[in-house]
Amino acid sequence: AVVSTQSTGKEANQTYSTTVPMSSPFLTDGEKRFISDLVGTQGEDGETWIKWVGKINDKDVLQQRLLVVSKYRIWSIKRNKTGKKQVQREGHLYDLKEVYTNDIDRVALIFKDFKIDVQHKGIGVELPRVV
Repeated sequence: AVVSTQSTGKEANQTYSTTVPMSSPFLTDGEKRFISDLVGTQGEDGETWIKWVGKINDKDVLQQRLLVVSKYRIWSIKRNKTGKKQVQREGHLYDLKEVYTNDIDRVALIFKDFKIDVQHKGIGVELPRVV
């Protein structure tokens, strides 16, 4: 599966389809291939929401993560020092217990076994609409 993007303005709302070629100034070719392969191996089709966000860890340290939301799953992907992508968290939407936000720029996705706490401009409005 190949992925495509639709962008609007400087901070793109990046919506992806697993059937159309992807082009985006916000993702490298390697990231695009990684996401396409990841979503494709799950047998999912349709649009996928993708955005670089800041993930807040247990020590309140902000770490960059690529957040991918498909029709059935959410992935938090880390890029290590050598540039290799690695899935840090993966959850099925059935296991999503709560989407919590009390700030326009911050959202917590609370799953049965873990939490993804993310921060990005406007994410508190945008992500709950997607999920």
